[in-house]
Amino acid sequence: MILPLLTEFDPETKSEGSLDPMGTYSLADKFATRLMPGFRERMRRPRFLTAMAVGAVICNEYDEEQLAADEISPPYQVYEWHVVQALVKQFRGMPEIIGLPGSDKAYRALNQNLRLNASRYLKTASVFGFHGVYRTLASELDIIDNGRLGEGGDKLIRAWEKDQNLPGFYEKRDGAGRNFKDLLGWAVKEGMNKGEVVRAWSWGHFTTIAENLVPSKIGVQEGKVLYDLIVNNHRGYRNIVIPALIEYLRLNPDTSEIDESSFYQILLKNSDGDLYHLLDSIIAYEAFSRTITNGFEEILFYLSQNRREVDIREFLDLQWVIDGSVVIAKQYKTCLDSFTETMDQLSFQKNFEEFEYISDPMHFTELLIAHHQKIQKNKPPSGKLDWIAQTGNGKWLIRTNYSRSQNLVKPANTFVHFYRTNSLRSFLKDLKKL
Repeated sequence: MILPLLTEFDPETKSEGSLDPMGTYSLADKFATRLMPGFRERMRRPRFLTAMAVGAVICNEYDEEQLAADEISPPYQVYEWHVVQALVKQFRGMPEIIGLPGSDKAYRALNQNLRLNASRYLKTASVFGFHGVYRTLASELDIIDNGRLGEGGDKLIRAWEKDQNLPGFYEKRDGAGRNFKDLLGWAVKEGMNKGEVVRAWSWGHFTTIAENLVPSKIGVQEGKVLYDLIVNNHRGYRNIVIPALIEYLRLNPDTSEIDESSFYQILLKNSDGDLYHLLDSIIAYEAFSRTITNGFEEILFYLSQNRREVDIREFLDLQWVIDGSVVIAKQYKTCLDSFTETMDQLSFQKNFEEFEYISDPMHFTELLIAHHQKIQKNKPPSGKLDWIAQTGNGKWLIRTNYSRSQNLVKPANTFVHFYRTNSLRSFLKDLKKL
């Protein structure tokens, strides 16, 4: 790979930007959130909602602003260290804890016989730990409300307590649950006082913690409460999407990855009102996003394969550049016509107005590159480097980090973005609905 001969303006303060080169993600995420409030694509295992509810009970004695001795870790984070350490100790390398945030860090600490603390755990634990990953859904389902149990959390913890045969955990009466709460509560208190897990990896009660909270073993009553909370929504369309997805997967049991385009097209035909309009907007936007994404990906692949300076006119024979130049203006108009929210229309126009009128493949190519440059320039905090660079003689090279060993162009009817069905499928498997 020839390194790009960069133009004069290439400040070293700009960092590489590896995501969303065409700036299509933000609006897609708004649509997905409107469709499935609370859900995020990283969510995979509903048992972490229960773990959060258990943690809210354990940490109820602490003030909202209280921190551990390290002066950075809140009580829920100290509790999370204990749960992750327990699960890794008990189920290391086993499918029971697939999808456990922070497990790699915990493996490393275990191998070195070190206890978890802020420096040995996730760098941004408040975002990437299980509290961070599942916080939006826990709030949406009223499981956790400002760090305390909500109404949904009350139902969930009572069901979990019964399934695990832990009477006294929640209502502070004598029993196995009271003992479990006291043991875990004391461990968290010691962790708060020292700023790390105090109990050694050999502590026997880690096994008890792990068995009661392992992601793969949701109890019968707990599972029923979780499913009811997830399906019965005050906002969004989980109550429609989830039963439809269950039926779709029963009819297509062998699919390794859900074809969201196919699923939402089917759902669109059986929808009306606001859901119909939202799905129509999603499908229109994904067609537009696929066209500009494929056009840019073909350019990236061509540059990767040729390994030399390329004149822009060489891109004009690429299939998606040709096809995209024909359909993109119509797709732009279809998006504007399908969007029912004024803010969606304004956001779309602001970000993609240059695609409203396209005259030929050269025009389309120039706009793809210029649009990518605009997106990279406006990324926080101070912009990101473009994925392709113009040489001193006006030709183009791809930056090494973005070289393509294969063409990432996808069929026209496939979505660019995800709309939560893969997260839901994982949830439904754990809840034994599939």
